[in-house]
Amino acid sequence: LRLTADDGNLVVVLPGAVEIEFRKIEAGTFTQGSPELEPGHQAAESPQRTVTVSEDFYMSIFEITQGQWLALTAPDFDPLTCGQSSSFNPSFHYGNCQRPVESVTWDDLMGDGGYISRLNDENQGTYSLPTEAQWEYACRAGTTSGFSNGTDPAVTDNSPDANLDPIGWYNSNTLQPQP
Repeated sequence: LRLTADDGNLVVVLPGAVEIEFRKIEAGTFTQGSPELEPGHQAAESPQRTVTVSEDFYMSIFEITQGQWLALTAPDFDPLTCGQSSSFNPSFHYGNCQRPVESVTWDDLMGDGGYISRLNDENQGTYSLPTEAQWEYACRAGTTSGFSNGTDPAVTDNSPDANLDPIGWYNSNTLQPQP
């Protein structure tokens, strides 16, 4: 475990010298939920409410990659071949270790011997999935808009969204998970 001096991010080193970088999210207060008039609003996103995240926390700056997944789950992990198909890689879109791992279940993450348990077994800290409030607080990045770049959804269906295209991959601008 090491804390980088230049930006304060936390870097965890896994077997095979594979790293996960975490960003510190400082405690704070935000408005959780979606305004009723926001395009794409769902009833379950109401009512909006003020929520305080009372403690700083760290969140991985990217989704967990297939390489990061395999570094903890594959007993014969080799960073040079981790993009190949493996019984330890649940991803449908394999072939690039930098793509996010996908097709995982809650049990794959949180069950006995799951990824989070294995990560905790590395004795480099205590890890968990973010709470709903932590997730939304981090994703909002200090904004009150639908997207962290200060814009709201431009469409409410699966059509291309000019406001989302500059900041994320989704089903209308890519055919598979991106590195």
